[in-house]
Amino acid sequence: MAEALPSVVASSGTLSPAAPTAGFARYEDLARAHRERLGQCRAMDDAAVDAFVSAVRGTGARLADPEERARAQGILDFWVAELIGRGGVDMRAWVSEPLAPFDESETPAAIAPPPEPPARAASQDAPSAARASREAVRWPLPPLVNGALAVSSVPGWLGTVLGVAGGILQDARANPSAAADGAAATATSAARERIRLAAVARQWRGTGAEGYLLNGRALADAERFADDPDIGALVRASRRAVERRDRLRRWLVGTAGAALVGAVVVLIVQNRAKDVALEQRDRALTDLEAQKSLAERRGSLAETNAAAEAAARQAAESARASALDRLRQLESRQVQLDAAIALIRRERAAGRLDAAAVPPSLVPLVEAGPKPSSAGLPHSESRLLSGYRADFLGTTVPIPAAAASGPVLPYANFTVVLDAARRVGRIAAVNIDRQGLRVLPDAGARALVTDPRLPAAQQPDPAWFDGAGRVAIGRLVSGAEIAWGPVAEGQADMAASHVTGMVEALPNAAVQLAPFRNGPWSGLTGWLLTRFAPDSTRVTVFGGPVLRGDDPLVDGVAVPRAYWKVVAGRDLDGTLVVDAFLLPQFVDGSDAPVQGGAFDPDRYRAPVARLEAATGLDFGDEIRAAGPKDTPRAAPATDAGDSLVAKIGQIDATTKGQRTAVTQELVSALRDGALPAPDQRVVAASLVSMAGDDVMPRLTRNGRYNLLFALSEIPASLWNRPDWLDLKAQARHAVAALEARVQAGTLDLGPDMRGFLDTLKARLDWRAAQGITVYLQFAGMTREAAVSVGQGLRSLGWAVPGEERTSAAARRNEIRYGDPADADAARLLAADLRAEGLAQVAAVKRHPGIKTHILEIWISQ
Repeated sequence: MAEALPSVVASSGTLSPAAPTAGFARYEDLARAHRERLGQCRAMDDAAVDAFVSAVRGTGARLADPEERARAQGILDFWVAELIGRGGVDMRAWVSEPLAPFDESETPAAIAPPPEPPARAASQDAPSAARASREAVRWPLPPLVNGALAVSSVPGWLGTVLGVAGGILQDARANPSAAADGAAATATSAARERIRLAAVARQWRGTGAEGYLLNGRALADAERFADDPDIGALVRASRRAVERRDRLRRWLVGTAGAALVGAVVVLIVQNRAKDVALEQRDRALTDLEAQKSLAERRGSLAETNAAAEAAARQAAESARASALDRLRQLESRQVQLDAAIALIRRERAAGRLDAAAVPPSLVPLVEAGPKPSSAGLPHSESRLLSGYRADFLGTTVPIPAAAASGPVLPYANFTVVLDAARRVGRIAAVNIDRQGLRVLPDAGARALVTDPRLPAAQQPDPAWFDGAGRVAIGRLVSGAEIAWGPVAEGQADMAASHVTGMVEALPNAAVQLAPFRNGPWSGLTGWLLTRFAPDSTRVTVFGGPVLRGDDPLVDGVAVPRAYWKVVAGRDLDGTLVVDAFLLPQFVDGSDAPVQGGAFDPDRYRAPVARLEAATGLDFGDEIRAAGPKDTPRAAPATDAGDSLVAKIGQIDATTKGQRTAVTQELVSALRDGALPAPDQRVVAASLVSMAGDDVMPRLTRNGRYNLLFALSEIPASLWNRPDWLDLKAQARHAVAALEARVQAGTLDLGPDMRGFLDTLKARLDWRAAQGITVYLQFAGMTREAAVSVGQGLRSLGWAVPGEERTSAAARRNEIRYGDPADADAARLLAADLRAEGLAQVAAVKRHPGIKTHILEIWISQ
């Protein structure tokens, strides 16, 4: 008996095809060995199967008869399929290799079959679950019927292999002279495809995973082999899956159309309801006047006035709240409507929705799109160019007066006054109707537009903002502030185009640095829209740059050292409420830019008189006499705090002496109380800004060490002060960002700095989130945005199981808790959300029905 050759094993540990080796002397010996191994197939390991396959292939060298070769090829295909079913085998290599060609030099005397297949020892490990799921019952080779293999009584996957072998045998009989050369080549492609599909069908049956199902061209090609039971079952299941997807797509399109119709109807009804609410408010005010007149005639004027005024205030507030409530509902519906229109447009563009299927009433919405004018601005006589209204708040609040005034350009709901010498907007005055604000889709990026009403030489130079340097395009007035009234009426895309065209006008461009624009300046815009005087439905805003002769040149452009804003509104009792802010772009006394950071009203708030001194403007008696309403404010910082802030950058100085001296001064000021509390907060805020994601990576290792050391020395008693809560949340977010960079391998912190970070986390109440479960409910925002909020909270240690969209969250921005012991954690969670950009989350409310250690987030946009 000849020695059995071992299987060829690849370096990866998987089997690879062996070259034809000595096999059996006669076909009868091969058939007998095949039948014996069928009964022991489960006991054979991969190496034994591979060895037998090699022997079968080698036997071809002794088989000249085409019929015997065809039968031997069928046996070879059976054991190849067995290896494929076990996994780890390159199917293409196997099916492309037929039996070894006949060799007359081979003599039966030199050939002996390989030894009997060894049974697996009982002590060997049982097959894995994955291997067991692939193994199936083995069947004996069926006989020939009318010259072909009978496969009707065997499983589908085996029938596939034997069917291929039968086809080869018939071809050999019909053309014996070409059997040795042409039969295998003719059937190879079909054999490969049948065996591949049979293997896929077996794995699909074994796992039930939909990933094995076919579609498109692959499904059409598989139809040729549907006569095989297993492949046929796979094809039928694939057809059903395709049909389900088509039905779902048609259902989605139909649902979107129905939603559009419903949204339009709801918008009409709710707009009418808003008008009714406003009429009710007007009637209530009329009734107030009637009650006053009657009281005067009856001689009880004082008593009746008080009662009537209280009733009128209650009616007016009720009407205002009702109208605002409906407005928010309309905004939510508008977002849904825009999304539905976008879906229908995509389906039509992809050819999946016939134009005739769109209801005629919706065709204008679907067909319409942004159509901005070439100039980006309407005609100079357009009603859209209403400009700023001085009587918007019910009393005269004029644009601040300047000693030397330049061109005045009205736009939609705002006016820009330019500085003739500097060619930039000096004052921007805007009216904001909070009840009328509309949420509009993004009109996309657009280049700055020259205002045709003014020579280009008197407007900002577009070359200042070419993107090649550090100068960025800021906006004196944002689109979110003017999206109300006629400019925001009509189809959403067109309204968005109008609003964008207004704010992209060159006179509205502000010369700013990117960290400042993206940090405190944009944060102030969000704050004044949502947080300033929340009872005031109308707000007036003035803003602009502080222009000085020594403004630093950045890439050849004079960049203002600071910007300012004054915000005015009315309280429920009609009192004028005013807040003023001064935001520096450069560290005081130097040309070093500030490092951005989030907007903090207490840090940037300034008296109106200070703004008048810095800008040379006159804001008028009304503005000067008013002040903020019951706004918690920290005491103003002194020059000592500002002086230390100006030196903070020296913690990364080139000389060790400078670094050590400034770091020690910072520690003394914050840890040892060398500065008063207001100055400590200003210094701490500057350190937190430096720890942000845009500055920290640029520091040297010494700078990072000193910064983290100084922050870690701030005592918990300061972080826990009520007026430090939002700063504490900003510090928590900075720490989470640093840890993410360390884990990603993009920031190197040694053991000492990691120790500083751990100390800082302890003082920032990192453990406050332990044991707390936070449930997040949202409305009026995308799921992606809600998921991003949840991920940000998880990075701070909060346990957020998931995010739930619910209409009950509409018009709510609050944190809820039940146990009074969870109140501090609820306030910290609200601050964390504000630091994440959700400035509207201010309310923290107790709901006794909520269990201990449970917090609920209800947010909407």
